[in-house]
Amino acid sequence: MNIFTNITYRLTFVFIFFAHLAFSANIGIVESQSFHPLQVMDTKWETIVTTMGHTATILPQTSLDDIDNLAGYDVLVVTNGLIMMPVSRQEVIRDYVAQGGNVYIQAEYQVTEPGNEIFEYVVTQLGATFSWTGEANGSLTPMNVFGDLAEGNAPISAIDHYWYGAYGSGGDHIIPFLEYENKNYGFIFCSTNPAHGKVITTSDQDWIRLGYNPELVQNMVDYLTANSNITIPSIFVSVSDTEPCDGEPVTFTANVGSTPSSITYQWMVNNVAILGATDVSFTSVFNNGDLVNCQITFSESCASEQVLTPPLEILTIFPLGNPPVLTVSTASTTICSTESVTAFATVTNIAGVNNMTYQWMLNGQEILGATSAVFQINTMNDGDVLNCIMAYDAPCSNSNQVVATPITFTVNTSMTPLVTISSDFANICAGESIDFSANVAQISSTPTYQWMVDGVAVGTDAPLFTTSSLTDGQTVTCIVTSNDACATIPTATSNALVINVS
Repeated sequence: MNIFTNITYRLTFVFIFFAHLAFSANIGIVESQSFHPLQVMDTKWETIVTTMGHTATILPQTSLDDIDNLAGYDVLVVTNGLIMMPVSRQEVIRDYVAQGGNVYIQAEYQVTEPGNEIFEYVVTQLGATFSWTGEANGSLTPMNVFGDLAEGNAPISAIDHYWYGAYGSGGDHIIPFLEYENKNYGFIFCSTNPAHGKVITTSDQDWIRLGYNPELVQNMVDYLTANSNITIPSIFVSVSDTEPCDGEPVTFTANVGSTPSSITYQWMVNNVAILGATDVSFTSVFNNGDLVNCQITFSESCASEQVLTPPLEILTIFPLGNPPVLTVSTASTTICSTESVTAFATVTNIAGVNNMTYQWMLNGQEILGATSAVFQINTMNDGDVLNCIMAYDAPCSNSNQVVATPITFTVNTSMTPLVTISSDFANICAGESIDFSANVAQISSTPTYQWMVDGVAVGTDAPLFTTSSLTDGQTVTCIVTSNDACATIPTATSNALVINVS
């Protein structure tokens, strides 16, 4: 039996538990009374299987004329080993078994009886080696029962009545279960093809017809109606890496619980069997979206069971791409000495990158506590170099940290402008021309000048001021405005000069 599932699992662990028990079966019983009214094997079988909870239908011999007549029957019981059966009907039984149907064929005490020939024909046609080799007369008791049919739901060690019988032998796929004086009188056919059904025969009908040891009949019915005679253990499929990198091998392992069965494995990718992938583990390089599962076959003496594990999907394969890019930026790298700096660490190309941490560096030294993507510092010196290192996790990266390109600061000293004025004369005559000059300090760029006479703006924007309009006692000053970005106070007023005019 194959067990399939359409459920798709992401990379994870999968547990599978199976229990195989006998089920309520539909059993077709080929009639026996057309041979003789006292040949009531058909009704005997009907009583037994219905008592066990199965559905029984007694079929005419003509039901074997076409295999379509057997559709819907889980088990076929050929109850009379004395009714002649043409080869065409034997072929129908063979084809029924080949399609997975299970059959009981009643043989008889003579090797040439129809039931014996039917069993031998069917099993040899399906690949087994078997022949009836002799006959034994009289009472063959106790007829020892052994193997699977002795250990069923109704354990039995011997049949108390077995009158006459044919014995035989077969190859590896013929399993005896009845023995008397080292000869075998009952057999199970176990095909080399797991799709085939099973066939059971015994070479005496009287023990069934007369009601001896019904527990063996029950065990045979259970054997033929069970989903499987193999108990499937737990199956645990594990995977070595749930987030493989592109090109990285991944190993799947089928962990199977304790079982007496022999086990074979066939790994599948996207429903295609992989040549040579027949070990308990399977290692390969996969593509994103591949579905991986394993067909596990359990085999015992006369049964095999196939289990197809649910597919595991490879969902996440990280590319072996470029590492993330870290960039450090500030509003400006030219600042004043009293100005604070806010720096930003920006990361790009972060697909698959996790757990990012930052460490800011100043002049190659770690800054204690500076471990965020945003960093602020109040004091910088001219020529200072600021940088950041980011550590990260990326499953498919060849590195785990990236260093930004450092930035170098130009720091200008913050200054307050100073201005003093002077004149070439302290005393002049009325209408006489006089020159004033302004001397500035702590200014790194060209300032603007505003000359003032008694608080009134005069002159031009120049460090020199010439006038012939002064009157006695007027006061001259100059206001200088610095355009230096780092000036703490942009304007300064000079000293005042009072000129005597006579």
